Amino acid sequence: PNFARLILPDLALVDDGDDLGQAGLREYALVAAYDGQHFRGVVVHRSPDQASWDALGAVTAPVTWGSVSMAPAVPVTPWTWDESGVLEVQLTDGELDSATDLEVLNGANRAALIDGEGRAEIIQFRDAEDLDGGRFRLTGLLRGRRGTEDLIASRSAGDTFVLLDATRFLFQAQASEATATRHHRAVTVFETVETAASTVTKTARGRAERPYAPCQVTGTRDGSQNLTITWIRRTRVGGEWLDGVGTVSLSESSEAYEVDVLNGP
Repeated sequence: PNFARLILPDLALVDDGDDLGQAGLREYALVAAYDGQHFRGVVVHRSPDQASWDALGAVTAPVTWGSVSMAPAVPVTPWTWDESGVLEVQLTDGELDSATDLEVLNGANRAALIDGEGRAEIIQFRDAEDLDGGRFRLTGLLRGRRGTEDLIASRSAGDTFVLLDATRFLFQAQASEATATRHHRAVTVFETVETAASTVTKTARGRAERPYAPCQVTGTRDGSQNLTITWIRRTRVGGEWLDGVGTVSLSESSEAYEVDVLNGP
């Protein structure tokens, strides 16, 4: 009755304050309670070989989580409120509440929609309608948050839904471990790391350190048909454009781009 589920998505940076300043790779562990089971806390362990284990820390409160029963349609644009999209989730544990527009824009009601391969779109929602039995209809959506707009179109029923509040557990990996196989266990009461019920293996990480793609890409030609392509840079950290002038901070050690020309000279 005390088992817990350990969820380890390759999650984008949730908060600016989570950034490690290029000292390593930020990782998130989401520890969830099963329906009807009492959560007594866990200690998260990590191992390269399942022979020796390092304790990363204790988690004393579970996340609010469940599964997507109806995925929202792809919005016209991820850069503004999606007032027509509807997300329905069946919660396994926890409750959801509505928030005001301002509260959402200040970070409230963030959630991850995670597919079977651990890829996670970060969304926000304003309105949470309780349909009873742990089922909620979420509207007033903001999609593709924190640079995850590339995952909007891959949403489907069956994705895991996790509320990204203060119950998320943070730990660090080394930059050299970006593609390394690492094993994880959430050890509950009456278990040891050797007898833990399940092992979660992860082989890809680093989404939290991935720079955002630029936006507003445009191209113009001069009289000689020379093409000039321009764009606006975005940033992972410090992206609140509060004064409406200037540019956002770079937040990386250098600025460089990769451009693929798919057709033509």
